[in-house]
Amino acid sequence: MRFDKQIQLFVLEEHQDGLGGHIESERFICFRYANIEELSLETTMKIYGEAITQNAKAIILGSIQKIDKIKIDEVKYKVISQTKIKNKTSFFLEVDND
Repeated sequence: MRFDKQIQLFVLEEHQDGLGGHIESERFICFRYANIEELSLETTMKIYGEAITQNAKAIILGSIQKIDKIKIDEVKYKVISQTKIKNKTSFFLEVDND
């Protein structure tokens, strides 16, 4: 498994806007090298039972706090699930259309 693609990790933070509402902003955490797999619709259906277009799976070494978004090659993905397996963390990603 090669960890050859650099990704950016983000978390979402809520701030009060002073009018009783909240503003959500993204905060950059760090750069990491990851193993990226583009998942086809057929593979996604077999593994997860539902198919959503443009999915990916990213695996990084080590554990990390809860991540909300990941940027890969100027495309931002939202994290659907984050799982720690031995000395790696796996993310199932879906393209963020926001």
